[in-house]
Amino acid sequence: MVADSIETLPDYDVAASDLFWLSNICSAAHLHGLLCAQICCTQPFVADAWVEAQMKRNLNVRTLNIPFGAVKRAKQLLEAVYQTSFTQLNGLGFDFELLLPDDEEDLLTKTQALSEWCDAFVNELVRLKPEQSFYSDDAREAIEHIRTTADINQDILENDEQEEQAYMEILEYIRLSVVLIYMETTKYFGSATKAASGEMVH
Repeated sequence: MVADSIETLPDYDVAASDLFWLSNICSAAHLHGLLCAQICCTQPFVADAWVEAQMKRNLNVRTLNIPFGAVKRAKQLLEAVYQTSFTQLNGLGFDFELLLPDDEEDLLTKTQALSEWCDAFVNELVRLKPEQSFYSDDAREAIEHIRTTADINQDILENDEQEEQAYMEILEYIRLSVVLIYMETTKYFGSATKAASGEMVH
């Protein structure tokens, strides 16, 4: 794994380029949504195993013309994305970010990527942790909001200032929602570990 903490996620276009040869990945946004759900619901999270699994599952081994260094760049990209997101979620959460197109991209491109991110996150979250009774009402509401965002109708969008502002507000809500979900799953796993070991759970 990378040795130094990385403060920000890689540029979205760079990530998409480095992941090009991982042909079974829908998009960089989709991959990051999956990763964040797994960080939330798989504790302790084994990063090396995740990276190797992604490489094995998604690398297009049938393609013989893979450029020299492409596999290495893809693996380094996965490591960097994991390291950044794990570090951000383990902080106070203020710096947590989603791997999405830059703000300068058109609204349709950004919204499509956000929809892919949310779809991957919420489906993986439910797959890994179908029992959600331990979540607070706020967290369950956040999960439902993320699910709704995944189903947003992109055909009715217009590139105007009002909808751009709405996109930014939704993005900020989802960002904070993921932090909340991570905090609650971390607390849940900690309590379960203490209960299994016979420690007092307050």
